[in-house]
Amino acid sequence: MPERELLLRMARTAPAEKLWVVIQQATEEVLLAVLENPACEPFHVIAILRSPRVTPAVTEWVYADSRWIRHYRVKVALVHCRATPYPISSQVIYELFWYDLAQVALNPRVDPRIRQMAERLIIQKLEEMAVGEKMALAKIASRNLILHIRNTRREAGVLLNLLRNPRLVEEDLLALLQAPQLPVEFIRALAALPPWCNRPAVRMALLRHPHTPVHVAARLIPRLQPSEVLQLLQDSAPRPIVRRLLREWRRIPT
Repeated sequence: MPERELLLRMARTAPAEKLWVVIQQATEEVLLAVLENPACEPFHVIAILRSPRVTPAVTEWVYADSRWIRHYRVKVALVHCRATPYPISSQVIYELFWYDLAQVALNPRVDPRIRQMAERLIIQKLEEMAVGEKMALAKIASRNLILHIRNTRREAGVLLNLLRNPRLVEEDLLALLQAPQLPVEFIRALAALPPWCNRPAVRMALLRHPHTPVHVAARLIPRLQPSEVLQLLQDSAPRPIVRRLLREWRRIPT
């Protein structure tokens, strides 16, 4: 029997444990045959959708077959699959939960239009999400979601977790520190993180903020350059107690 026919026969009749080998070396024709196999399970379908050999025709077959599309993890894999046509992804994405939407937004292999759609859907869900869910989102949010969170959320737990997001940049912190109403817990945590508080712009913004605790300001002031001290003293933003600490540090007379 020719190799092609043998592989197709295996794809259609092999037991579940042997389908992994078939999937790894399969062409589009063989992958479609695997989907017809009664022993094929949802985890096999997910493996197919993650295969570098998957094609749009395979994803369309999965989407059209109620045997597979009813499974949530198959839907997630379908949206993540690079071969899934946009019309299919743009329909299935509405059925994903916020965490999986956040993962889609971070996947560089996904169509940019789908990534943007995932971000929009999360923003729509944000008000209804529990605080714990918002906190979890803050840790993994994409850049566009970080921008939305920094501009709209003021819950202490959410902002504290935002500090743990590897996609956070200095610009985000400076924008946050422009907001007069910030949780003191966030300010204390930010001031204790060397990667951020060692940055002159962040340090200056902390000393200008009306809610920065006095003991935090006292810890930051010795790190200032003389020119920064003079700049802060000429600025109307620092509180009187912070201005006094600045003068004492540089022994500047009132």
